[in-house]
Amino acid sequence: MGNNRSGSPAWERPLICRWIGTIVAAVAACGPEYQFQPEDPVFFAESEFSYVAASKLHESTQVEADRLALFGPSDLARTDTGYAVLDSGNDRLLLFDLELNLGRIVGGEGSGPGEFRFPRRLARWGDTLVVLDVNLRRISRFSLDGDFISTAPAWGNPEDVALHPVLGVLIVTDADANHYLARPSASDPAAPPSPFAEIPSGLEVESVGSYRHRTNLVAVTPDGTIHVLDGRHLALVSYGPDGSLTSAMYLPEEERELRMGRNRRLDEALGGPRRVLASPIVNRLDPLPDGRLFATVPRMRTDPEHQVGYVLDTRNAEAIPVRLPPQLSEMGAPFLDGDRFVVARARTGMGLFELALVERE
Repeated sequence: MGNNRSGSPAWERPLICRWIGTIVAAVAACGPEYQFQPEDPVFFAESEFSYVAASKLHESTQVEADRLALFGPSDLARTDTGYAVLDSGNDRLLLFDLELNLGRIVGGEGSGPGEFRFPRRLARWGDTLVVLDVNLRRISRFSLDGDFISTAPAWGNPEDVALHPVLGVLIVTDADANHYLARPSASDPAAPPSPFAEIPSGLEVESVGSYRHRTNLVAVTPDGTIHVLDGRHLALVSYGPDGSLTSAMYLPEEERELRMGRNRRLDEALGGPRRVLASPIVNRLDPLPDGRLFATVPRMRTDPEHQVGYVLDTRNAEAIPVRLPPQLSEMGAPFLDGDRFVVARARTGMGLFELALVERE
């Protein structure tokens, strides 16, 4: 993928796609004057190719042997020497090398420096790892080796976090009703954050007579573009570093309708929108080295392809499905690392697979 070991990046290979008529015009419109028009939506086109986890390269056994089985892995990040895995159920950060040998355990349950009480999201930029703890409502900084650096509050009800090379920390939060993100002050972490990434007209949270928890996600691609995946509308909304809206596209139409319909039925089964705080449809949003994004989705039991997400290419509005074998697709946090696929699975540890681009049947 981003660092394809077989030659050119996968997105440069010839792909046969089902294009939607409005896509070309919409991509051309992306710029400083771009205005999102929700009444005439633009969808990603689903590719006729898909990424699949092929041969197994490595599998972790050390964690299980030490009786330190993963319990609720929620996020992963690449370090210079391997992978950082956020094990939310055990309130810790685990550092593995490239062959999935466990090197260090960071944190533990508590509220002290470097401790956690349900860490949910992990982000990396440069030599820094940032962990978002939703119970403690704070972010903690670590070195890539796991050394604790600092902590700062995360305002409102935080949901996700990303690091920007110029803007610093970006937090998905409901601290401001009209913006997706908040920027904490670099000089005074205790000061209220600045709102960022204004929500486009048409994508505001619906008024249902009660509080609705946001389920949005954020990622920053190498060019500095900020991408928010609106979890309620399944729209990828992108911004420049100055906060200007550059584009907004929905996930593939058929998939979007399927998942939103399932979500509506789930809300009703749990008591309706006045009682259900949130039913997330997308789990994570990761930037890829080549500028694309990987959006993971909960696998539907009725899905015969065992799809776990999409690689989203905003340049040509293409969405490439990502599939896992049945035994890997039930539980876990998947992560794309070039042409390798890392899966952190609850109770059964880590797996590393070679990733292949194949034509869908």
